[in-house]
Amino acid sequence: CMRPIHTHDDSGTLHLEFKKPRDVKLGEFFKVWGKQFNSDCIFEKCTGPEGTVKMFVNGKENTEFENYIMRDQDKIEIIFE
Repeated sequence: CMRPIHTHDDSGTLHLEFKKPRDVKLGEFFKVWGKQFNSDCIFEKCTGPEGTVKMFVNGKENTEFENYIMRDQDKIEIIFE
């Protein structure tokens, strides 16, 4: 059974397939995936002496993190540096 938020391969493309259109927050994907993601942490990497979590949407820094509502064709980049 495929979930409404899923991938088809390892290309990094998310597919959102719902019976009724609705807003989907980026955090929902990480929750389905069982991974931590918020303004402080990506997976096991958390903001501190080793670095900071940053997120870019379509080339612009974005601070909504898990609350970001994904849109078709968004390019979302999450980095820890």
